[in-house]
Amino acid sequence: MIEYIAGTPVEHDFPYFFIQCEGKGKLMRILKDEILFVESALNYLRIHLHSCSYTTYLTITEIGEILPEKQFLRVHKSFVINIEKITGVEGNMVYLGNSVTVVLGPNYRKSFFDRLEPMLVRSKRRG
Repeated sequence: MIEYIAGTPVEHDFPYFFIQCEGKGKLMRILKDEILFVESALNYLRIHLHSCSYTTYLTITEIGEILPEKQFLRVHKSFVINIEKITGVEGNMVYLGNSVTVVLGPNYRKSFFDRLEPMLVRSKRRG
């Protein structure tokens, strides 16, 4: 990620970030590896972890700038998922840990399956 401080680009890649939530002055540390998915809700985001979720005043585009592309993928206009947490896919539903399902939007379907393709094991036999 590249952050600009006083107009100067500063690059860093921390395994966590802090968000402001539930009022001024309260900061919560979020480990990127613990994120199941991020859900957009009007002007806010809900960041869902295994054990809890946090609401913050960010856009889905802003959070997308700090999440690593190799680990996170937008699958719907309102959802970004951690691809390492996928437990299954059926139709337009993506299953994540903790029995969570997220809708796969039609505009994101091709890029989603393109990302999964290198990890898909198929038989070489015809049948």
